[in-house]
Amino acid sequence: MSTILIYGYSGIGAAVAKQLHAQGDDIIIVSRQTLRDLPYTCIHEDVLEQTLQSGIPDVVINTAGILHTADHGPEKNIQQLDAAWLNENIQANVMPTVRLAQLLTKHMSRNSALRFLVLSARVSSISDNHLGGWYSYRMSKAALNMLVKNLSIEWQRQFPQATIVGYHPGTVDTALSKPFQANVPAEQLFSPEQAASYLLQVLEGLSLEDSGKLVDWQGDVIPF
Repeated sequence: MSTILIYGYSGIGAAVAKQLHAQGDDIIIVSRQTLRDLPYTCIHEDVLEQTLQSGIPDVVINTAGILHTADHGPEKNIQQLDAAWLNENIQANVMPTVRLAQLLTKHMSRNSALRFLVLSARVSSISDNHLGGWYSYRMSKAALNMLVKNLSIEWQRQFPQATIVGYHPGTVDTALSKPFQANVPAEQLFSPEQAASYLLQVLEGLSLEDSGKLVDWQGDVIPF
């Protein structure tokens, strides 16, 4: 039995937790909201460090992130880019991983074999960008990729058995992608349950050589 900490309880996070719980793993959900009546340990992010003092999980999965809100959507052109919305993307798409990384690094030991999987996106790839637009989301996720790469280098020196990867789950039928599903072929739109299964397959197959990379739901490396 492994201990898995899942940051965020969205569509993908909830589906991953359910599948891991079904196979007997110990699940810890970290959320900003109060969660009740779940068969997992649920904690508020304010007490995360206190939890980690008791021991580092075997796996950490960060599912937090935004693409749009009720007031903002991804930009279609440069005129729509503003500092407040860019900062909101950075706060939601980058800073949770920063905070997790800082706390984990503080409490890890030389022999920690942690696997840390962070949800990124294919559109974060600079070399794979052929459409443009979506400035704040692309920029924040590209920054997240750099964080993953940087941390992989630092951890390789300090914690050589630890692995961190960015992960593109594909297009998943959740609130995040709902406004942008019209042109997605049915076979390329995954249910949260499908997405969770693919994520866990990739997680199971990760090696130390994968640390610092961005991989997709098929396990293929996406170039930065």
